[in-house]
Amino acid sequence: MPPEFLRMIVVHELAHIKEREHDKAFYQLCRYMEPEYAQLEFDLRAYLTYLDAGGVALWAT
Repeated sequence: MPPEFLRMIVVHELAHIKEREHDKAFYQLCRYMEPEYAQLEFDLRAYLTYLDAGGVALWAT
């Protein structure tokens, strides 16, 4: 995985330490820690959907 995706996942999990729910405060905290959070989350979801549909992994595992 690209480091950007891993960073987004780490930010997501760190935000859960303070905010339990996926609510406005949660996403504000994510964007505070990673200003590009929304785009990275979208890109990761698109990539995982591509893989789920049978796409070939773009990065070595």
